[in-house]
Amino acid sequence: MADKDDSSDAREKGPDGEPWRNFYGRIHGKTLRASQKEALSRDLDELTLRGVTREENPSRTPLDLAGLFADRPVWLEIGFGGGEHLVHMAARYPEVQILGAEPFVNGIAMLLGKIRAAGVENLTIHPGDVRDLLDVLPEGSVSKAFLNYPDPWPKRRHHRRRFVTEGYLALLHRAMAPGAEFRVATDIPSYVTQTLAEVPKVGFTRVDHPIGSPWDDWLSTRYEQKALREGRPPHYMTFLRGAAPVRLQGRLICAGEAEAALVRAALPEHIRLSRAEPGCLHFEVTPTDDPLVWQVKEVFTDAAAFSAHQARSEATPWAEAAKGVGGEFEVTGLD
Repeated sequence: MADKDDSSDAREKGPDGEPWRNFYGRIHGKTLRASQKEALSRDLDELTLRGVTREENPSRTPLDLAGLFADRPVWLEIGFGGGEHLVHMAARYPEVQILGAEPFVNGIAMLLGKIRAAGVENLTIHPGDVRDLLDVLPEGSVSKAFLNYPDPWPKRRHHRRRFVTEGYLALLHRAMAPGAEFRVATDIPSYVTQTLAEVPKVGFTRVDHPIGSPWDDWLSTRYEQKALREGRPPHYMTFLRGAAPVRLQGRLICAGEAEAALVRAALPEHIRLSRAEPGCLHFEVTPTDDPLVWQVKEVFTDAAAFSAHQARSEATPWAEAAKGVGGEFEVTGLD
């Protein structure tokens, strides 16, 4: 993705005037050259994937990628920046259809020039928020995805805007085929930490790939060269799309202080043991403003790990402490 400032908070509006979702980041940069304006006018419409925006597809009907691309494998680059990597991969793998999503107009203009110069014909563009594209990609339709040097959002309070958060990653996981490869490249240490922590939570498994070594077909982008000049080493991470994890979310609700006291006493050890279990991706039980209520969020790799957790919990002091305690819970991923 291009090196963009966190300078705007744009909101696409729905028919009722309410925002569909927040979009953060610049859409326009420096004034475009005449040749870039010409490329946008001449080429963008032909290369744009139709049926992605809410105006074109308000019902969010899945796209017929097999019909559009003659059953070719579909790859996706999320935030292609100036398009170097996107065009490189399209030229190297002409049998694959590659989708690129990028909202930054200057990056789109640069990509169009590279496409014309390289003569590649297996690229399609969504010039906008990748979430709108992920909404309408058929489930399991993407066989490889790339996230190269995404917007770093360096301030801690902005880390929730990064792509490697549940809202983005869950959409990507749904769109990717079982066993599909997801590559992430970044020069930001905190982005590495967040990637390694968050990506597995939605059902990806990390591949044992040396984090300092690029992939065999990697093209070092202009942003990577800038990072190297400034002493920021690249990190390369590879994941495979697995089954969706099992999630339990809801509230633990005590009837009175006596029940709550038992829960408070047993909870720390229950959390510690649960987090150490095989297959536990996330386990959090946090107090709310109501001293009788806790917010619960559990994520396990699969149904077997979730069932093993339930069985183990029944044989611990937690089961006695929580006996009779009410709650409101939703479990997904067991089907």
